Amino acid sequence: MIKFKYGDEEYKLTFTRQTASDAEKAGFKFDKKKIEDMPVTSVIVLETYAFKAMHPDIDDDTALDIVSNFKNKDGLIQALMKEYSNAIDTLMSEPDAKNAIEWTVT
Repeated sequence: MIKFKYGDEEYKLTFTRQTASDAEKAGFKFDKKKIEDMPVTSVIVLETYAFKAMHPDIDDDTALDIVSNFKNKDGLIQALMKEYSNAIDTLMSEPDAKNAIEWTVT
């Protein structure tokens, strides 16, 4: 989770399965290639949807205004991509043994 303070407000940027899915619906395309090669739309969606998990009422213009003040934007994009990847990884992780459901094909 990325944490920072802007003005008097504390913010946390991350992704959940839902916000990752919403980002994809809004045009985010995840590719592990260079940041410079990412389409502008993907960068904007990544930046704005990272706010949505913890700050669902923030509008895109406010999110982008905040992001415009960050130092080390390449590092920020890399960190946001890691947060996105972590949310996606939860889809493939194994459940706790006590909650695991066995299944068969018939």
